[in-house]
Formats: sequence, structure tokens, C-alpha cells
Amino acid sequence: MHTASELALFERRKAEREAVKLTVAQAETDVPPLADRLAVPVSWEAIDVLCAFYDEHPPTTGIFHLGWDMRRLFGDEAEDEYSLWAMSHDGASRAEASLQWNSFTRDRVETDALLIDALDEAESQGAALPTAETTAIERLRHSAAARQAARKDAERKEDERDSAADGALLRWNTRQDHYWNLVAAGAIPAMPIQSQGVPLPSNVTPLPIGYDAKSSEVAGIAATPFRWVEPSSLPQREWLYGHFLIRRQVSLTVAHPGAGKSTLTIAEALAMATGRMLLHDAVHQPCKVWLWNGEDPIDELQRRIAGAALHHKIPPEWIEGRLFVDSGRRNPMVIAHTTREGTTVAKPVEDALTATIRANEIDVVVIDPFVSAHSVSENDNNAIDLVAKTYARIADVTGCAIHLVHHSRKTGGESVDAEHSRGASALLGAARAARTMNVMTADEAAKAGVENRFAHVRIDDGKANLAPRSDKASWIKLAGQYLKNGPMGDAGDSVGVATRWRWPDAMEGITPENLVAVQAAVAGGQWRENIQAKAWVGKPIAEALGLD
Repeated sequence: MHTASELALFERRKAEREAVKLTVAQAETDVPPLADRLAVPVSWEAIDVLCAFYDEHPPTTGIFHLGWDMRRLFGDEAEDEYSLWAMSHDGASRAEASLQWNSFTRDRVETDALLIDALDEAESQGAALPTAETTAIERLRHSAAARQAARKDAERKEDERDSAADGALLRWNTRQDHYWNLVAAGAIPAMPIQSQGVPLPSNVTPLPIGYDAKSSEVAGIAATPFRWVEPSSLPQREWLYGHFLIRRQVSLTVAHPGAGKSTLTIAEALAMATGRMLLHDAVHQPCKVWLWNGEDPIDELQRRIAGAALHHKIPPEWIEGRLFVDSGRRNPMVIAHTTREGTTVAKPVEDALTATIRANEIDVVVIDPFVSAHSVSENDNNAIDLVAKTYARIADVTGCAIHLVHHSRKTGGESVDAEHSRGASALLGAARAARTMNVMTADEAAKAGVENRFAHVRIDDGKANLAPRSDKASWIKLAGQYLKNGPMGDAGDSVGVATRWRWPDAMEGITPENLVAVQAAVAGGQWRENIQAKAWVGKPIAEALGLD
């Protein structure tokens, strides 16, 4: 017998499969220029093979993974037109589709290898693949091999760079990414390019003429003339989780120890990995998430993640290959340290972190807590600024979002705000978004009718550089979840799980008729607000609403 969740997953995949067939059919009928350019007609045999493949390897970003492989089967000439159509069929502009496609097409070597195996298996079992599909298998093999060779060549050349080239490359990468994005969006024309005389990896294109690399290396300063770009053609910010986590930026969470920071980040990691909205913030796309916890051992992290997954009914296959977890006890990651000579970034650690994020296509990195990832003085603004900007640099060059989880200083019983971030203020300055967590106060518990206030946590915006700052708090409730890991399947260990909680609405369930009845009941009376008074106003209200 299949469980309800298995049946639901089956129906979802079935719906995705039908959507793919509909999409391909629309591509044949709705886009005549594309149909004219296709190397071969779209065949349903190829669709069936690919759908069977994705039944075993569910697509992580929906229909576009399957659309990608369909395009690979029908020749490179159709790739651009089909990709732009597939991305823009929901009304997105062509420029947005192009930028989204450029982001999506990163590093498909591993998936290509799986697809080759699937097509080989179908062919070996006598699947009736047309000649075009058989030829496409070889094309796919060649493409995968070429991409792998290019990657190894780029890595080899990158290893050969000397330290003098590193700074120049970083400046070039930052500027050229912006330049080529605007070119891809059609906002500005492409300009002639020239070599800058510094060894570059094979995947780096020299900047356009007009960028004086020599003077930039010497002085580190280059003024760039402003070029007006039509606002409607600018790429949108790449938010990943609510208006808190965004690609190429650092975000910060500040709270007292024991407020539930790690519990919250685990629930958010599961939400992003599955693409489900488990708490209050929207998940803009399914993400690959790397949780690095510097305090708990790996077995405790496994308990906490398993408990959260059980509570939110997340089967393990939904997060397999999408959630990465490491403990600082087993895998320390000290990115900077201070000696008598001053504060120094551990370049091997930075390089290894960057390489790991790229190799696994990580979208979000969570560093919990921040203090475990460096060994500099927390009160040294220059040192903390160096550490924070190192993480910002990693986020920028890898295209991921980095979430730093930080302790607050002692507040004498007052609520924590962003300014209570422990140590130097440079950390808050480097973060583009910051939020705070506070356990529910006794007054709040009385107003909300909550008995256990320590299980309720308020989350507030503390800083918002890239989106309007919200003045409304969101709340989570820390629920308990048994793991059933005791003897004979007993309840066993219990772990805390972050769940969504909303402040009670005094008007919930009240109809317009109820309001009229209450107004009539209290009209003209000499009622008192004090609950101890004989003429307490609550009495006629209760009678009007039929309450005991």
C-alpha cells in the first residue's frame, strides 16, 4: 500500500509530465520561427524516455530541467530560441528570460551523465528511438566530455595564477559580470574587447575597452562614467527567501543564545531545499542549502533535521542532494585569524569554501554561529569588517546568499534589536539585510493568552537595504517532535522544531451581524472597563454573542 504522501508525489509528477507534453506541443504550434529551425521534429518517444528518467530523478526547478534536455536532443541551433520561449511563456520579458537562462545553465555535467545513462538504458532495452535521438546521445556525450575538459582546464589555469593576479581578477569579475548582464539584456551594445595582459581562467572574458587595468592595479581606483539603462530592462534582484536572503549578498540574524536561532535556520533550510513555504517567508525557488554549524556535533544536527522533517512531513527524497550539512567540530572553517602582525584572511579556507560552493551549486550558505567561523577580536571593527567582506566576496563570486547567525550582547532584559549585535558594528554594516529574534515577553503572553511564552519567538526586521523594512513582526512556535528512536520504537529523543504561529486576531470569527448585536447591547449603558465592576462591559457583549 502506498502512503498518502507517496500518492501525492506520484500525482504531482504525473501532472508535471503532462505539463511537459503540453509545453512541447505548444512549442511546435505557437512558435513558427522555432519550428523552422528545429533539426528534427519533436518525437514523443524522446519525451517518454526523458519523463521516465525524471520519474527517478525529479527535476529540482520544475519543467525547465526537462526542457533543457529536450533542447539538447534537437540540436544547438534551436537551443536559444526554445530556451527563451520556454522561460518567457508565462509573460516574462525576453531580457528577463535571457538572464534567467544564463543563470540556469551552469554546470550540468553530472546531470548530463545521468541522462546519458538513461538514454543508453532505454536503447539497450529496445526502445524505439528515432535516428535523431540516437545521434543526439552521441552529441550529448561529446558535450558533457567537452564541458568537463573545459572545467578541468579552467581549474588548472586558475591554480597557475600568482597572487598579484588575484586582486585584479576579482575587480574584473565584479565589473564584467555587471557589464555582460546588461549586454545580455540588450540594455547596452557589446563593445570591442582587449587583453589586459594578466593570466585569466578560460571562463573569464577580458573587460571592454575603456577599463584601465594598469592604473586600477596601481591605485585601486577607477571612476566609471554613468550610463543610463532603461529601468524596465534592468534584471530583478534575485531573492531566494522572503526579502531576507538574496544572491551575492550577506544577511544577518541576531538573537540571544537559546532563542531558537539554529532551530529556525533548520526549518528555513528545509523550506528552501523543498521549495515549500513552511514558515512565513516565501521561497522564491527551490535551493541547494549548506548548513554549517560550529557548535553541535553531526549526530545532534541529524536529530534536529530529522525531527523538523518529520514534523513538517518532508520525505527524505525531497531533500536528498539539496541539503548539505557539516559540523565545525568535524570540519572547522576559520576564515580569518589575528596574530601580532595583524588580521589575515585564510586564503586556502576562502578558496576551498568558494570551490565547494561552486562544485555543489550551493544557493544558500548558513554560518551558525558567526563567531565559530573566525578567530579575530569581535570588538575590532577593522578585523570584523575584513571577515564580513570576505564572506561578501565569496557570495559575490559564487552567486550564492550567505546567512550569518550571530549572538547578541547582553541587553539587561531588554528586547534585542539589530544594534545589539555582539561586538563590532562593522558586521551589521556589511549585511544587506538583518533581523532579530526575541522570546515572547510576559506582557505579550498575557495579551495573546499564551501559557508557555518561552516557546514563542518574535522575528523583526532589523535592517533592510534592498527592500522596504517591515514594521510587522512574524512569529514562530517551538514545538516538540519525538524521533521514536527509543527502545522498541518508544518516543525516544525529543527535538525542537520551528513552526508557523500567528498572533491571535480579536475579530476572528466575528460577523457583521455579531458587531451590530454588540453595538445594540452596549448602546446607552453606563458600562465600566474594569472586569471587577458590576457594570463590566464584557457582560452585555457576552450575552449578545451567546458566550458563557
